Amino acid sequence: FCMKIISWNVNSIRAMVSFFEKHPADIYCFQETKLNKEQVEPALHSIPGFESFWSFSTVKKGYSGVVTYAKTGSTVDAFDGFGVPLFDNEGRIMITDHDSFVLFNIYFPNSGMGPERFKYKMDFYRKFEEVCDMW
Repeated sequence: FCMKIISWNVNSIRAMVSFFEKHPADIYCFQETKLNKEQVEPALHSIPGFESFWSFSTVKKGYSGVVTYAKTGSTVDAFDGFGVPLFDNEGRIMITDHDSFVLFNIYFPNSGMGPERFKYKMDFYRKFEEVCDMW
């Protein structure tokens, strides 16, 4: 069994529809989509043959965001976040269960905004490790 997974920090997903045709894969993970739920056009939400699983920022418009596209029927379950609002509200996490493996599509925070943001980043990493240990 061979599966192709593509992951890419796209820095805005608005012009990505043609990418799927040019680069066939079983799963696509995009980070930094920079869309709110109401901005997702039907062409981006419904790629033929794929299900899409989105995580949106609830704290800032046009900030972060991730999406996982998986071939229809290949995903058993999906989780938008770690279950911790402090981390989940930035739209950085989509976890998909594919029965034989679990995929973490995460846009990890940087710490370039000072000591508070560094603490946030390190706490985020610790929580990620905890969640990984649960699987």
